[in-house]
Amino acid sequence: HFDRIYCQAVPPFRSEANQLLVRIAGGLKPGEALDVAMGQGRNSLYLAGRGWKVTGYDLSEHGLAQAQEAAGKAGLTLNTMRASHEEFDYGKERWDLIVQTYAFSNLSDDAYRRRVIDALKPGGVLLIEGFGGGPKNAFLEGFKELRVMYYESGEDVADWGMHKAPLLRFVGRKD
Repeated sequence: HFDRIYCQAVPPFRSEANQLLVRIAGGLKPGEALDVAMGQGRNSLYLAGRGWKVTGYDLSEHGLAQAQEAAGKAGLTLNTMRASHEEFDYGKERWDLIVQTYAFSNLSDDAYRRRVIDALKPGGVLLIEGFGGGPKNAFLEGFKELRVMYYESGEDVADWGMHKAPLLRFVGRKD
């Protein structure tokens, strides 16, 4: 499915880095970053260009190949791998920044959420933007271990699909 999307002449998503990421990452010291469901690498390329050591994974071979091609042209290095959310090893206290923009991961699943939180180093930041919904404040409750740096839930134009939709934006720091 995603290979077909990434092969379109005019893809149905923004090709520049996510604006929340641009705003937040500008105030962070570069370190180890994970780009979850990285696609063509728009966020990975942005971070690598600012000194981050970036690892990203995705299901789409075409997306990953396009990310590596763009990185090569820009003289940047990305560590990419083909994996699903279930297959990828997040590790323990491994990442200074985890980015999930339109990653279509199951953030309501306690076990998956635990893997993500445990993967952050102390002081590490989790940035999420995606389609919203669900019970009132359930998302915040699920990430209550993190210090909320930014939270927004409302309608806006989505990076993925480029249409107005209910969106959720969250940035949290692990103390």
